[in-house]
Amino acid sequence: MTIKQKPIVKPQQQLVLQTIRHALFASQLSIDSLPEAKFASALKCAKEQTVQGLFCASLDNKNVSLTQHDAIQTFLTLESVRKTNEKINFYTLQLTALLKKNNIKFFIVKGQTLAALYPRPDARLAGDIDFYCYPEDVDKTIKILTDEWHVNINRGESNQHYAFTHNGIPFELHFCLFHFVASQNSTYFNHLLRTQPLSQIQINHSCIPTLNPTMNLIFTFLHLFHHLIELGIGLRQFCDVAVLCHRTHAQINSALLTEILDRLDFTSAFKAIGTLLVDHLDLPANEFPLPLTKHDRRKTPYILRIVFKRGNFGQYGRTTAVRSGLGYYIEQSFIKLSHYFHLYSLAPTENKAVLTKEIPSKILRLLRPTK
Repeated sequence: MTIKQKPIVKPQQQLVLQTIRHALFASQLSIDSLPEAKFASALKCAKEQTVQGLFCASLDNKNVSLTQHDAIQTFLTLESVRKTNEKINFYTLQLTALLKKNNIKFFIVKGQTLAALYPRPDARLAGDIDFYCYPEDVDKTIKILTDEWHVNINRGESNQHYAFTHNGIPFELHFCLFHFVASQNSTYFNHLLRTQPLSQIQINHSCIPTLNPTMNLIFTFLHLFHHLIELGIGLRQFCDVAVLCHRTHAQINSALLTEILDRLDFTSAFKAIGTLLVDHLDLPANEFPLPLTKHDRRKTPYILRIVFKRGNFGQYGRTTAVRSGLGYYIEQSFIKLSHYFHLYSLAPTENKAVLTKEIPSKILRLLRPTK
């Protein structure tokens, strides 16, 4: 008797993937019309993955026949995403001008520096503005921002950044670009930040400092994988890595990339993410910097299940509605441990450090009575 396997993705998820492939790589989109119920379920899925701009842009580009209500919804979604990008771009340039004027050594990552690489930059859903200041300039930067923008800068419990809001726009000032628990990884990565040259990317005809293509790909991947294995991540972050590969593959130093990934012990994780980009987002295989094998694809179905179940930064697929309290922390701990169990072999050095050092330390802090 043949046992039917459950499909990896549901119909609305497959539709979202099709529209993403069209938005990123102009892959064929064989949809002439979309009934109201299918549109609603697909748009809901796209929002959970923070790719509603790409979804609506593809429908608009292909002139897919929609009901009047859905056509209006598509237009309003695109306008909302476009206006948000416009605003975030403006403050990215404001921040750059302010820090350059004061001779601060910094660079901007993620966000608008990646959106600029998209075929249609205004269709990528914008988030906050992340920038890194080199250690010698962090205190000076905080003073400048406090004096010039009159912002309240708060570190809170973060071991990576200060957070603040300026005119409704969230910013993160990173003093640590990526937090590794394995100390050797942290030392090595910080050395790379010190020694690797930066690049420039243009936003509205202005030059913005950012990581060079090789380092940018590594960092953007690390950010994705960290959130994936912790609580889950949406498709937008996979799109970012795919676009980086597509637009900068000729500038990526494959030998250096391989050396860095091997030193960090993240090569298997990087290749596992690559299989999803190639097999499900239509990134040309020759634009992914490392060769992919059947062995690299062994975790792809599980990763896809996390993506579609958990959504953007693990906001979905929970039974606890409020993100606080004992019930929430217990549920999140089980989710996290399940992810680490299934994906442990993809980055064993860092994962071992998390499981043997970071998680026990957090549990002890939670159990420690407050004074």
